[in-house]
Amino acid sequence: MKTKLLTCDELRKRVSPDDGAADDAPPETNVCTIAELFDLAELVRKGKHEQLPREFLAATQRLLKTGEVCIESLDLDRLHRNMFDDHRNRRPGLWPPANDLTVSVGKTVRRLILRVSEVTWWDHEVYEEMDRRACPQR
Repeated sequence: MKTKLLTCDELRKRVSPDDGAADDAPPETNVCTIAELFDLAELVRKGKHEQLPREFLAATQRLLKTGEVCIESLDLDRLHRNMFDDHRNRRPGLWPPANDLTVSVGKTVRRLILRVSEVTWWDHEVYEEMDRRACPQR
């Protein structure tokens, strides 16, 4: 089964009340980071999304209960595992993409969440897709 990284707009469509259209696409596992959910919640908070906060919360809970979308977060274990670069040939230090001061904090959080490791269930293509995308503007 293919893993699809959802954009903020794709996540927005899934939590919208009029999202009842059947999808003929092949089965896939949908994943996004908590950052996409935060970006969407910020749009709801600012009134730039058609839903009220209560409706948004109910729709998000439905997505999680049904397993329609896997929302990955940045817990302490993942932060510790993904923040540092511990290659044997050099001294351990910060993982270079986590230390990139030219990108937004949101992009760094997404990188830390989606960095592929021995415990992730998605492949490197998901990380690369995220890294090619620009972060949405709030």
